[in-house]
Amino acid sequence: MRLQRWIDKNVLSVVQVHSASVAYSQGKRIIDAAQLHCGSTWLVKLDVKNFFESITEIDVYRVFLSLGYPALLSFELARICTRLGVDSRYAGKDVFAVRNPTRRDGYIAVYKRSRMGRLPQGAPTSPKLSNLVMRSFDEEMTSLARKEGMTYTRYADDLCFSTRSQSYNRDRATQLIRSVYDSLGAIGLGPNRTKTVVVPPGARKVVLGLTVNDIQPRLPAELKSRMRVHLHYLGLFGPEEHASRTGFTSTLGMYRHLAGICAFAQQVEPDLAKDWLAKLQGVSWI
Repeated sequence: MRLQRWIDKNVLSVVQVHSASVAYSQGKRIIDAAQLHCGSTWLVKLDVKNFFESITEIDVYRVFLSLGYPALLSFELARICTRLGVDSRYAGKDVFAVRNPTRRDGYIAVYKRSRMGRLPQGAPTSPKLSNLVMRSFDEEMTSLARKEGMTYTRYADDLCFSTRSQSYNRDRATQLIRSVYDSLGAIGLGPNRTKTVVVPPGARKVVLGLTVNDIQPRLPAELKSRMRVHLHYLGLFGPEEHASRTGFTSTLGMYRHLAGICAFAQQVEPDLAKDWLAKLQGVSWI
């Protein structure tokens, strides 16, 4: 963990990611990504299945190699930043081994294995490494979007394409989706097909939890309603009873959840978020 934090701070944080990538990058906010899709007529949203776990140590190795590190060091950094996974495709194969001509068997034995390392979700290095692994894909998707007269953004595993064109149609959206699926497959990733959505003109459009039908991103009406209900019943029943009624395992967990909503809202509607937070902090939590 200490090594990963050092790598994240001293190596990965100083590398520029693609401009279409809006997650895990300093200075980039969800509202900025959502703003790019405001006022669109058509919106196409896709999701990558098992995003982090699908990125292998080979992908990570290539990232470090592209940053100018020697092959052996890139290999060792990739091993530090990944964990072993079970994958039948690599059974019985030395999928990743470092050659050493001075050894009789030609390999550094400790570096031979038949299991593939993958990015662990929650590790300090995984977010930025995933962005760097996806850099070429983001370039390809940006070019595809430009060709189609669209705007493309990616927030981790969440891909969004939008257009303000009045002539765009569902057939073109279907072809776009096929192209994205093919590009994902080419780099060993797959779509979560159940989350692929085409939103036509006139329908409500949501990007990264924000509505983008107007010229500015807005908090969804259902989120505002849910927060009002929480604040009302917190005042009526108190934290313990309300937590029990709503399925939270602790009042601390509920407080953190609601404070997180306030922090999210702060980016979009700061005055409303300030009012929510004042009411939340006005509750007797002890």
